[in-house]
Amino acid sequence: MTTPTGTPAPTPQPTGTVHRPPRRTTFASSLRQRHHVLRAGSIGLLTLSLILSRPGTALPRDVVTPVAYTTALLAVEFVALNLLDLNDNSISYDNFEQVLDNPSPREDDDDDVLNLVLHPLMGSETYLRAREGDFGIPGSIAFSLAASLTWEYGLESWTEHPSSKDILLTTGIGWMIGEVRYQIKRYAIDHGDSYFWVDPIWATLEYLDLRINHDEDGVTTIFGWKIPL
Repeated sequence: MTTPTGTPAPTPQPTGTVHRPPRRTTFASSLRQRHHVLRAGSIGLLTLSLILSRPGTALPRDVVTPVAYTTALLAVEFVALNLLDLNDNSISYDNFEQVLDNPSPREDDDDDVLNLVLHPLMGSETYLRAREGDFGIPGSIAFSLAASLTWEYGLESWTEHPSSKDILLTTGIGWMIGEVRYQIKRYAIDHGDSYFWVDPIWATLEYLDLRINHDEDGVTTIFGWKIPL
C-alpha cells in the first residue's frame, strides 16, 4: 500500500499480547525436571518409611545399609538386563521423554512368571533389607514401594513405560514373601543354621567379605570400603 504522495505506507504494528510459539523442552531441562520429581518422590517415600517404621520413637537403627544395598542391586540389574539385551527396547531418551510427558503407569504384556514370581522376589529382597534395618513391617513396605517406583520411573523408563502391574505386584506380593524370608532367616540364625537358601545374595556377599554393613560407630562398609556414614 502506498500513500497519496507515492511513498510506501508504514507497516501496521500489532497491538495487545504477542503470541510466541511454545518453548521446546530441551534434554537438559527435561532431565532436571525429571530428576527433581524423582528425587522428591523417593525422599518422600523414604521419609514415610522412616515414620512408619517406629511411630513416636527413634528412627531405625540402620538406614544406610538397605539404601546402599538397594541402590547397588537396582544398578546391577539395569546394567545386566541391557548388556544381555533382555529389555523390549534399547535405552532411549525418547522412551524417557514419553514417560515424562505421561507418567501414568500402564498395563504390560509380561508373562505370569515375570509378574507373579520374579517381580515379587525382587520386592521381597528390598523389603527384607529394610526389615533387617529395623524399619518394622509398615516401614519396610513403604521402603520396598519406594525402591519399586525408583526402578520403574528412574531406570526402566529409559527402555519402556512404567507398568502398573509391576508396581502393584512387586510390593503387594513381595512384602509377604519378604516377611516369610525374614522370619525363617531369624530362626536359622537363632539355631546356628545356614540361611544361604533363604537369603542367597546377602549370604554370598558375606562369604566373599563384600557385605554392606553399618556399625554402631557410624562407619559403613560397602564392598570392603569403609565410609563414615
